[in-house]
Amino acid sequence: MKALVIGDVHLGDKPPSVRTDTYQQDILAKLEFCVAEAKRQSCDVIIQAGDMFHIKTPSRTSHNLVRSAMEILTAEDIPTVITPGNHDMQHDRLDSLDSQPLGVLAKAPGISLLIGPHPDFPIFGIPFLQNWMDLPHSMNQYVEWSKQFVPMSGKPDAPLLITHAPIMPPGQSAPYEFIGAPDWAALMQNGNCYYGHIHDLHGSYTAGNVNFCNQGALSRGSLHETDLRRKPAVTIFDSLSSPTTFTRVEVPHKPVSECYRMADVDKIESGQVRLDSFLRQVGSTTIETASVEGILAHIRSLDLSERTVVEATRLLEEAASK
Repeated sequence: MKALVIGDVHLGDKPPSVRTDTYQQDILAKLEFCVAEAKRQSCDVIIQAGDMFHIKTPSRTSHNLVRSAMEILTAEDIPTVITPGNHDMQHDRLDSLDSQPLGVLAKAPGISLLIGPHPDFPIFGIPFLQNWMDLPHSMNQYVEWSKQFVPMSGKPDAPLLITHAPIMPPGQSAPYEFIGAPDWAALMQNGNCYYGHIHDLHGSYTAGNVNFCNQGALSRGSLHETDLRRKPAVTIFDSLSSPTTFTRVEVPHKPVSECYRMADVDKIESGQVRLDSFLRQVGSTTIETASVEGILAHIRSLDLSERTVVEATRLLEEAASK
């Protein structure tokens, strides 16, 4: 199997607050490149690792946007599979998908959701989980399924797990709930793992007996230093190579000066200095970048109930999209 794997896309009708009005067209153009690249590289399948859409409220994601994504992803005779992310589900519940934009998109011929094992390809999907205490159960299912791909079974394909999860490489941490790659690898035991959710570039690395990859988000919607420097990319996964490989492919994109409202960037950076100064005076911690993403990261680091965090996340995301 040869697959083209795409990170967080975050399609939206309205641009994030610091992006120019061409955000939607820019993201759709990147999707068009991905499909063309999959065709050029003779890929068997296109995989998207969650957060295909940015706004999970159906009334605020137009039919036209869903149709545009559908037309692009079905332009070539290459199946597309998508593992749902937290932006694709209401309150992180899988049973909400039928009424969400992603659920509508997945009804198109050639597009399907990847939850658990795929019937035709050696790929297994674990969506964003409402309760990460459920992870061992999902991982046990993966381990049992992956046994059929052990070399001695005569099947040459190496298994690939696709997930939308807050995984961090060895030695790295985050100001919100996360799972260290070594802990994830201990549960997974073997195989290859590509994960979405983390927008920053982690690249390819190994922990335990698992090969990991995260090329970052396809979109550049938030205002972080890494987004201002990061070059969007996708990944070619070849399960038949020995060893299996994750190959980075850079996606054509506009320079930062053409896709961000640079005057607003300067204002936000100035406001960040004032915010940090204020927080130091009240004895609190600083929030990395005065953006919705930075505030959410701070909220997740607090000792709040899961319901409170989910509701705060929803309100902030909706406010940012207005």
